[in-house]
Amino acid sequence: MRLKTPSLTSLQRESFVLRMVAGVIVVSLLVGLMVVVVLVQSYRLHQEQAVVTAENLSWVLEQNITGSVNLINQAHLAVSDEATRQLAAGGIDFASFNAFILRQDARLTNADGVHATNAAGQTLYGTRVSPTSNVVGRDYFNRLRDDPNAGLVMSKPLVGRISGKWAVVFARRLNHPDGGFAGVVFSSVNLESFAKLFSAINVGPHGVVSLFDGDATLLARYPDSSGPGGGVGKKINSPKLLERLGSNELLSTYRVHSGVDGIDRIFSNRKVTGHPLYVAVGLAQEDILAGWWTDALTLIGVWGLFTLLLSVVAVLLVKGWRHRLAALKTMEENAELEAKVADRTRDLEESNRKLSALSATDGLTGIANRRRFDETYAHEWNRAVRTGQPLALVLFDVDLFKNYNDHYGHLKGDDCLRKVAQLLNGHARRSGDLVARYGGEEFAFMAPAMDSSSILALTETIRKALEALEMPHDMSPLGRVTVSAGIAVRVPVIGDAPDLLVTLADQALYQAKRDGRNRSVLAEETPVRVEVTAD
Repeated sequence: MRLKTPSLTSLQRESFVLRMVAGVIVVSLLVGLMVVVVLVQSYRLHQEQAVVTAENLSWVLEQNITGSVNLINQAHLAVSDEATRQLAAGGIDFASFNAFILRQDARLTNADGVHATNAAGQTLYGTRVSPTSNVVGRDYFNRLRDDPNAGLVMSKPLVGRISGKWAVVFARRLNHPDGGFAGVVFSSVNLESFAKLFSAINVGPHGVVSLFDGDATLLARYPDSSGPGGGVGKKINSPKLLERLGSNELLSTYRVHSGVDGIDRIFSNRKVTGHPLYVAVGLAQEDILAGWWTDALTLIGVWGLFTLLLSVVAVLLVKGWRHRLAALKTMEENAELEAKVADRTRDLEESNRKLSALSATDGLTGIANRRRFDETYAHEWNRAVRTGQPLALVLFDVDLFKNYNDHYGHLKGDDCLRKVAQLLNGHARRSGDLVARYGGEEFAFMAPAMDSSSILALTETIRKALEALEMPHDMSPLGRVTVSAGIAVRVPVIGDAPDLLVTLADQALYQAKRDGRNRSVLAEETPVRVEVTAD
């Protein structure tokens, strides 16, 4: 809307100046208020995203640690059963029992050997052992000796007698056939291995990752900011942490000010499933708000420039009134400029609304949505046509998911889909890989420049990894959550239908379902007509 130019006969110069000053102040305050509202909303969004990120990272670490401890537990169970069997048969045969332990040891990559003792605590079996080595007096030995039902026991942090490095010991009781104490089987885990695992997680320049037991005794921390040895073996003196541990929560997220380095952090503490261990991921407010501060300074700068521009315009208008003829021209130009600014503002607002509507993230799983997949697929297809590189596509479908939803409820169903999505996303390690929710319980995994053998091997790795999670599914013949996968790989050429790869992968998926589900099928080169049956 154009501003009407006041005539000299209807407005006195002083009145016009006052109105201009008041207008500049009011408009500047309104724009400043909008800037404040935007910054407050952005601040909340950064905080919410930080909580989600911390919880996701703690879940990834918890899954990794759980898997490592479970491998040790399985090896110890096998050794315990073998010891009981041999004792029942007349006594332990050193050669065969030691060979059995060495076979279990070969399966472990995260522990420093598998060892076994007799009831007197002498370490007689395993790698690099000596009868003079005795574990009597160790906390885990005493507990297992006195408690037949202790199961897998973890020691307090201790310094290895040979390595001189901090470690924890996982141990299990060996029994005579009558249940009497026959010794222990144990494995030592170097705590530096956990620190190396944590170093692979990006928590920002001031973030921390730590591992501690149920008594808040620190086992590992990255980065280690307290010098050699760090605080390993010491209790974490944090009232909030102790309060959360006392509540026995599996997951707790809170904000705390560190008394050690004076940094505010958002912590996500998560209990390691089935074991007295907790992993904590702390994201520093300084890192979380780094992007927000950049946006804030930018918006404040724009606001300042806008106010300055508005003030300059007002000064020009005032001077124009002093130069009558020039005033009319100046006010007209300013009116046109304001109209353009208003039009541009409306255009930007409309663009922002469209961008918000075209959000590329699936709200349930946090991965790419169908719209993002369709856009990326079209781009990668055209690029593959130009470069002559293969394009691989895998369609995953959660087996019997409707039955799962009906049996466990939609909340459990949503949680199941999130876990499948996180598993798939964890295997998209190349820059061009894309994991998207294709629809319902279907997911798409697109991998540019990957051949048939490689994508088939990756698909099988993902399928088996989901099996290994052993998520219960009472309504499935397999008793756990599984996926069927249809794989298609093609080097597209000009003239190929753009949806050819999707058609091939879809047919392969239905072939996997017909063949019994929980399997991966590589599509034929050309699509065929198939009868589609409901899941």
